[in-house]
Amino acid sequence: MLPSLMVDFIISLDGYAAADGWPGFWGLAGPEYLGWLEEQAQHDHQALKALRGVAERELDQRWARNTMLNKWLEYCIDRGHGFRP
Repeated sequence: MLPSLMVDFIISLDGYAAADGWPGFWGLAGPEYLGWLEEQAQHDHQALKALRGVAERELDQRWARNTMLNKWLEYCIDRGHGFRP
């Protein structure tokens, strides 16, 4: 079983998390929360590192497949083949 992952994403009223002129954390920046954030930052998140490696490999494989498909389609079009929806 993979460990759980909790993410705090606090957005501003404009929906872009810019919050120009607004204070950060929206009143949540108490010592307990800031301490917890510091503690979490010190952990070695092996599960995230493993997922990152899997995602990178998957992206590389998909990129290679799409590149080959694109080359094949260009070859077919160059030879006068048409494709219907």
